[in-house]
Amino acid sequence: MFCNIGVDFGPMQWIDALMPQTRHHYRWLDAAVGDVGHEHASSRLTEKGPSIAWIVGHLTDVSDSVAEAVGGIGRMLDPAAPQAEVADERTWRALVHDWNAVSVRTLASLERLSDEVLESAPSMAILPQFADRLSTRHAFWSGHLFHVAYHLGQVGSLRAASGLGWAESGA
Repeated sequence: MFCNIGVDFGPMQWIDALMPQTRHHYRWLDAAVGDVGHEHASSRLTEKGPSIAWIVGHLTDVSDSVAEAVGGIGRMLDPAAPQAEVADERTWRALVHDWNAVSVRTLASLERLSDEVLESAPSMAILPQFADRLSTRHAFWSGHLFHVAYHLGQVGSLRAASGLGWAESGA
């Protein structure tokens, strides 16, 4: 396998590179939201900025689409359903529960894939503006990892602004 800069990683398979990183990112998100209550989950750094709750809902949705596009299984959640408002502790915990269910299902759909499958086109239609960059399942999955890492940084900033500090290691 070669990265874009031509570095040869030897006989490593895509699954060997992507699966541990995905598990690691998902564990960090689990740890980062596990001790957050509704009030902190709903707070924002700016009026139009995302809240932790919005980020968890968003990553739940995009992880579900990764299970479809890369893992080749149908979505668990309705992609047309609007993201629910997190009005209280019960709805916040329901959102975290959905994240947990989708993340476990997504990981299970990915860990069984071969490099041959990962070299194939995603199993869903890709928006035209992303089609050139997401032409294979491994490219789609790699993009997802960067996306999750970006939002983990936002969660860290929101935790710090709320006085929560950082969560215990997801490792």
